[in-house]
Amino acid sequence: MRQGDLLGKARAISDNRGAGKLGQGRAMIHDKLALLRRRSGMSQQEVAATIGVTRQTVSKWGTEGV
Repeated sequence: MRQGDLLGKARAISDNRGAGKLGQGRAMIHDKLALLRRRSGMSQQEVAATIGVTRQTVSKWGTEGV
């Protein structure tokens, strides 16, 4: 999976975050982002650099609201 594909899919997932209860939506987003990141072979640092945030921000997305 190319880095651009990962970013596009992450945006599509975040656009659907309102579906269901808020906590469930956040967990679903976390799970999908983690899966996409692993499938692409990217580290949190690589994802962060690709989208212009810190690695800590990417890590926080994985734990916030779950």
